Amino acid sequence: MNWSRTLAKPLTLRDGRKIGTVAAALALVVSLPDVDRRQAVWRDVGELLAEAANDKSWMPDVEAELSQALKSEGLI
Repeated sequence: MNWSRTLAKPLTLRDGRKIGTVAAALALVVSLPDVDRRQAVWRDVGELLAEAANDKSWMPDVEAELSQALKSEGLI
């Protein structure tokens, strides 16, 4: 698994944190409260992150889903 794969364009959160790798995105998901992390959108993001760590062809899907999830939560 390659958790250091980079996003095409790093995402900057409202609090100033930058999400630029699969590992950083995973760390964000893991840091969410349990109630949020159990939501379908975050479960989907987690699954896509695991896929992208195994196969870089999943990166566009990760980037799209992660961006949408962050926007829906008001984090970007």
